[in-house]
Amino acid sequence: MSRKRSRIDNWLETTYAECLGELRKFLFRIVRSEQVAEDLAHDAFLNVYTASKFDQGRPSNGYLFTTARNLAINNKKRHCVTHTEPMDEVAAVLDERASVEQEAMTAEKFEVLGKAMDRLTERQNEVLTLYAFLGFTYQEAADKLNVSNATVHREMARVLEVLHEVRSQAAAEKACLDGGVTVRERGREQGT
Repeated sequence: MSRKRSRIDNWLETTYAECLGELRKFLFRIVRSEQVAEDLAHDAFLNVYTASKFDQGRPSNGYLFTTARNLAINNKKRHCVTHTEPMDEVAAVLDERASVEQEAMTAEKFEVLGKAMDRLTERQNEVLTLYAFLGFTYQEAADKLNVSNATVHREMARVLEVLHEVRSQAAAEKACLDGGVTVRERGREQGT
C-alpha cells in the first residue's frame, strides 16, 4: 500500500509542478476569477490525491482536468447570479427622479403595490423586499432565506404575476371611473 501511495506522491510532485499553471488557465476560462481558479486547481489536486480508486495505480492528467472542470462547474452553479432587468412595476414606484406629474401618481402606485403585497405569501414578500427594495441579487436573497436560487426565481415570477394582475385591475377600475361608469355598472350593462 505504501509503495502505491509513493507512486501517487511522485505523480503529485511532478504533475503539480508541470500542470498547475496550465490547470489554472483552464479553470480561469471557466470561472473568470484568478483566485477562484487557483483555489479550484488546488482542490482538484487534493481530490485526485485522496481519491481511493487511485490506490491501485497512477492517476492520469485527464482525470485531474476532468475533476477540475467538475469543481469549476459546481462552483459556478453555487455562485450563479442571474442578471435581470429591474421590474418595471416596482421600479416605477421607486423612481426617485419623479417629476411633479409622476409624484401625483405615486400615491396610486403605492396603493397598487400595497394591494399586491397583501396578496403575496410571506416568502414572496420577503423575496420582493430583498430583491426590489434592498437590492439583493437572486443568489443573495436565496442565501439569506436559506432556499435555492430556483425557489427565489419561482417566487419572484409569482410576485410579478400578482403585481401585473393588481395593476391591470387598478387600470381597469380607473378607466371605468374616468369614463363615468363603475365596474359594477359595466357588469350590469354586459348582463353579468
